[in-house]
Amino acid sequence: MVIIFGCNFLYLKLLVKGKKHYTAFIRDVTQEREAREVITQTLEQALDAVVCIDEENKSRYLMRQLKNFGAIPGKRY
Repeated sequence: MVIIFGCNFLYLKLLVKGKKHYTAFIRDVTQEREAREVITQTLEQALDAVVCIDEENKSRYLMRQLKNFGAIPGKRY
């Protein structure tokens, strides 16, 4: 069975007491890519803007297009 998934890969070569050692770290980024795709699709479908309210009831704008309205993305209002 073969499973293909997106990943970050870090490969290290270490020299310890004259001996070579190799270490590899692999991290699955599938969920991150899926979440990024959902956000991208949401932003592309928005008519004017997307406003998110955080747990402190502060609003955050998440649209590149807000520059057209004179707003600064990420600025709290």
